[in-house]
Amino acid sequence: MLNLSTNPSLQKVRDMFIVGAYTGIKLNDIYQVISSNLKHNPDCLTNRQLKVPGRDGKETEIYMKDIVFQVLLKYQFRVPVPVGMDLMNSSLKNICKMVDSLKKLTKIEVDIEGRKEQRLFRKYEVVSVFAARKSYVAMMLQPL
Repeated sequence: MLNLSTNPSLQKVRDMFIVGAYTGIKLNDIYQVISSNLKHNPDCLTNRQLKVPGRDGKETEIYMKDIVFQVLLKYQFRVPVPVGMDLMNSSLKNICKMVDSLKKLTKIEVDIEGRKEQRLFRKYEVVSVFAARKSYVAMMLQPL
């Protein structure tokens, strides 16, 4: 894992991204969901099950993988208060810039005045907080 110990604010952003990527919880909902689970479902730490409200009003249980548990343990299960999405995206791009594999160019189709064009971007330039949920979906679709 990328060592961000010299920059605690980037470390928090990375850690919240990890929680989002391994639970599928929207990053702006992580604080509320984790806090609510600890308050109303204190045994969630021992059975590692998080109850997440679904769109249909029903709760879904998500198993906390070890990496999520370790991140939450690091903060003594007090999830850092979320920062604004713009700051989160900017910080995430700065973190991704530090990863060599994300400096590679990739073609992305963009819409410019109604025309579709292929443009080259460095991978870190197009990362956003929404990538956490997309990563979760991709991981869930992989065969065991």
